[in-house]
Amino acid sequence: LDREFCLSLTGTSNCRPSGFSGRINSLQRQSIFRMQSDTLHLLWGPPGTGKTHTVGVSVAEHLHNRKTCLLLSTSNAAVDEIVRASARASGADAHKRIFRAGATADKEIQPYTSIGLLERRAPEKAVLIKRAEQRLKEITANLPALLKADANGAIFSEMQGCKDTLKALALDAKEFSESLMAESPCVAATLASLVLNPALNEREFDVVYIDEASMVS
Repeated sequence: LDREFCLSLTGTSNCRPSGFSGRINSLQRQSIFRMQSDTLHLLWGPPGTGKTHTVGVSVAEHLHNRKTCLLLSTSNAAVDEIVRASARASGADAHKRIFRAGATADKEIQPYTSIGLLERRAPEKAVLIKRAEQRLKEITANLPALLKADANGAIFSEMQGCKDTLKALALDAKEFSESLMAESPCVAATLASLVLNPALNEREFDVVYIDEASMVS
């Protein structure tokens, strides 16, 4: 059976959920109440029983109660599923609370990555990045034809300009990502990212969720 751990580092036993949204049955509701109060909670069940949805509602409740959350799993796909469930349960303010560390190909989850959040919070920088990347691709794809029409080598100067722009913006994006890692109320990442990222593994969270905990060695 798949297992998921919810570990409350605060050890509080008197927290009470303020109310849940979405479709949850009585067993899921009971699990959510337990995850809000237990120091250590094990959620288990066969596939398709709504474990991830239950965790998502519990995460949203913790965030509503101003608890910081760390969401972990062994794979990027599993991390994306936790983020999806947590974001849907959190509603319109999800992008203000949830940060998905690393990259993802899932378009629904991309708005919660550093690039997605940068597009929302600093759109002018995101536009510059996309513009430079697009121009660099155009030049690279059409380089032979462009060189024939370019007697002075201006195209190479333009290419270098695009690369310099991307390099400078990459530093800004890295600093932004580190700030998200340190300050976001909820951070979702793979266990490998937790080990390799000092900004993440040195931070303390109120609650830690471990998805597919039986696969962790």
